[in-house]
Amino acid sequence: MRSTFLGFEVSKRTIQISQKALDITNNNLSNLNTEGYTRQRVDLNSSYINVTGKYATKLSRLSLNGQGVNAFGVSQIRDPYIDKRYREFTAYVAECDVKIEVLEDAERILDDIGNLGLLSNLDSLKAAFAKYATDSPFSKELASVVRNEASSVCQTLRAYYTDLENLKNENVIELKNSVKEVNELIDKIVMYNGIITGEYNVTAADKIYYGESVIGSYGPNELIDQRNQFIDELSYFGNIKVYDNDDGSVRIEMAGTTIVDGTKYEQVVMKDFDKYKAAVLVFSNGDAVDCASGDLKARMDMLNGNGSYASFYQNSEYGIPYYESTLNAFAQEFAELMNTLNGCTADDTSRAMFGTDEDEYDDNGVCINRGIITAQNIRISDEWMANATMIGENYNEETGLWELTLDGTNVNKLYLGLDNEITIGRAGEFKGSIYDYCLFVDNRLSESISYYKDQYDLNGQNASALLDLRASVSGVSETEEGVNMMNYQKWFNANSRMLTTLDECIDRLISSTGVAGR
Repeated sequence: MRSTFLGFEVSKRTIQISQKALDITNNNLSNLNTEGYTRQRVDLNSSYINVTGKYATKLSRLSLNGQGVNAFGVSQIRDPYIDKRYREFTAYVAECDVKIEVLEDAERILDDIGNLGLLSNLDSLKAAFAKYATDSPFSKELASVVRNEASSVCQTLRAYYTDLENLKNENVIELKNSVKEVNELIDKIVMYNGIITGEYNVTAADKIYYGESVIGSYGPNELIDQRNQFIDELSYFGNIKVYDNDDGSVRIEMAGTTIVDGTKYEQVVMKDFDKYKAAVLVFSNGDAVDCASGDLKARMDMLNGNGSYASFYQNSEYGIPYYESTLNAFAQEFAELMNTLNGCTADDTSRAMFGTDEDEYDDNGVCINRGIITAQNIRISDEWMANATMIGENYNEETGLWELTLDGTNVNKLYLGLDNEITIGRAGEFKGSIYDYCLFVDNRLSESISYYKDQYDLNGQNASALLDLRASVSGVSETEEGVNMMNYQKWFNANSRMLTTLDECIDRLISSTGVAGR
């Protein structure tokens, strides 16, 4: 025979649990729009008490059946695999997003290189050469027009380089900000690791006492949600792997280095950009930050990507340094072509049309040292500035002098020279005319942007699909919670009715049993 009040205890416990189930449903609905919130549920099990022993009988076992329901605890509905895959694609999306942004900025700077900018300057220079050769090499006015058009080419190249330098400096600042954000997120995750571990020391004290893992135990769900949100944000900056520790904390690897392990952590350090001439990131333990994807990789690629010109800490990506280097190579090839066609030699540079800001002259105005021409420093030489008609002079083999004559041979040579083939790049990556070069730069930028946009769309679709899948698993559904609410209400009402029934039974037992005539 069971205990008289066993049914009351079962119904009381069931009502309490149904109330808690309603509380959790209410909590889910309250956090319907809370970012990072994971849907919760009360985990239930059917109570069972096994009676064993020397004097246990079938009747004693039977009397203890029907113990009702128990609640294990309140758990989160979350799929670690979806989290892992989502964070992987988030890093790819972030990388492509940053690269598109930087390359589009570079495209805006160089956008007119094949249209109204450098190409237009070269067209004007070529037209000025033609007019000067046709009309009169003695005309200082026409010679000055040629020089002015050549100066416009120099100014355009210098403007391109300056704007690219500004873009590079802006991205150095952006990288520093990203490093700061990464370190702040690491600090927050470590802080929550400590708090969550402290909570498990209370809620799973028995497991900790026996040295068992607390994974799967019921813990501080809201704190775990906040930590997961910080981990999601961290995945934006680099490819990470997340592992659960036995004490309830997490261990996180980035680029193969453990950056968080419980309350132990590493920080990201950025070396002096001006000293290394590149973006160099290391962890505080000395390991290189070599991310396979993410914001940090994108920033480093755009700051260190120097294509075929790469050296030391640079890489072969087509980043800002590459477009600076190819402009420098073009400026050097262009100036060398024009200078050579105008009679400039290694032994006698007095015929140079183009020089640099670093050119050195003696007191007699003779150049004693010419700097290396780049897009940053190219300018009209002092010799040409002093004598605009210098390019109209022809070499007299009898006298060994350059003389201004009606013969426009030298100017025609310069005019036709603009169509000569030039080679640019360490590996000779470009061969063609000066005009073809402008299209080459345009096409390389366009192809890079198009590629990263395709990758952004592809990875973005995958990330969105995983986010939707995660929302279907971990997100709060009004419809589902509404159904749960009605079910739990019916559950509560039914067990309330059971209490009334049991009360009537016990009242009958106490009031009427053994009374004669009844």
